[in-house]
Amino acid sequence: MRTYIIYLIEKQFANHFYGREHMFYDLFHDYEETEGEEKRILRRQIMCVTKRIPAGLFSSYMDEKITSKQGCFEENGVYYIRKNRNGAVSEASLAFRNHSLILHASGSYESETIFFEWLRQWNPYFLALDTGEGRCAWLRPIKQPKFILS
Repeated sequence: MRTYIIYLIEKQFANHFYGREHMFYDLFHDYEETEGEEKRILRRQIMCVTKRIPAGLFSSYMDEKITSKQGCFEENGVYYIRKNRNGAVSEASLAFRNHSLILHASGSYESETIFFEWLRQWNPYFLALDTGEGRCAWLRPIKQPKFILS
């Protein structure tokens, strides 16, 4: 099973740390691994660089998305996608978790890709941490300005 923790990053921090996503990964990973005073300090840093995901807005957005998609449903505040295409089974669940979202997926990548696409359309500053592989990435890469030197 693949597990992703998804944070909404403040725009100025997303732009500043673009290309250095590993720094976000280190911050979030260290937070999960520590306790005591260090955990409180890391929590304050996380609250500073992340933006709160409004639970009501998230729920209404996801409700709108799943109504038009076959194999999608909501149960007790958790959103599910189950697909079976040509024998390739794909399952994913997406839930609101305090200051983040958590996505669990298994099988092929189709179901989690659908969730990622929906979140990407909603806000360009979502960052997904793949807890099993120890990496993170933007759901929608941030475009950097290109300068032409003459």
